[in-house]
Amino acid sequence: MEELEVNGHWPAIEKQSLQELIVQEFWCDGVLEEPANVVYLRVTNHWFRLYFDCGIVFWRNGNEGLEDELASRSDDTGYPLIDLAEKLCIKGAEIIQCSGKVVPGGSEIEFQLKDKQPVIFQCINDVTSIKT
Repeated sequence: MEELEVNGHWPAIEKQSLQELIVQEFWCDGVLEEPANVVYLRVTNHWFRLYFDCGIVFWRNGNEGLEDELASRSDDTGYPLIDLAEKLCIKGAEIIQCSGKVVPGGSEIEFQLKDKQPVIFQCINDVTSIKT
């Protein structure tokens, strides 16, 4: 089995409450090209940024949160922010596990949540989608 390539430090977020889960979409000419271009999550008042490139999982952390250069742009630039925690009714859910694996054509990250459906970010052929 192929090993998942990770750039950055995997966050220790298990047994913590999910405060925020926001995805940045990428739209081009009115077409949704990537449902989860960048994923922002806040756990214990700390922001983490998750994104994928060529099957590599990138984790970044810090307190900048949504002050990221692209995320702070207005909606008409093609990078709108979606409050996924609110949409899926998972805000405040306990994160049981955050795991990743290689899948055909890319990689995926799965968040298992207590008493909720898992949330999976899957990047296939450099397009990241959301599975719930």
